Amino acid sequence: MSVLPLLQPAVDNLDTYEIEADLILRAMELASEQPYGFGVEDLERVEAYWSQLEAELSFLGCVVSLTDGRRFHLLYICGEEPEDEPGDSLPGPETVQVTQMMTTEDLPPQEEPPWIHDVADINAWLRLPPPDA
Repeated sequence: MSVLPLLQPAVDNLDTYEIEADLILRAMELASEQPYGFGVEDLERVEAYWSQLEAELSFLGCVVSLTDGRRFHLLYICGEEPEDEPGDSLPGPETVQVTQMMTTEDLPPQEEPPWIHDVADINAWLRLPPPDA
């Protein structure tokens, strides 16, 4: 499933958390196809994230904690490929890069856009319990 319809010009009408949460879930779905042994159901919380949402190419990076204590950095990229006719486009490839992190490791360097550390709303939107629950 591609999230590209969410990134078309109607993106202005959608809540940013909805788009970013959808991208996080899609990154988790793609990551589950890799040999790390986790899926969306293993997500405990999003620790931090950043996004750059554009109509042609969008990026999202996030650090997630899993219910088994592991942490991962996910870098998700999706875009579209132009068609022969102006104004037409096709869904392009989407990919996720998965890097396991140490439990005490700092966030990977990220300058622009910066990491978003206020994650209570995105975790709530994803229906994840607060850290102190």
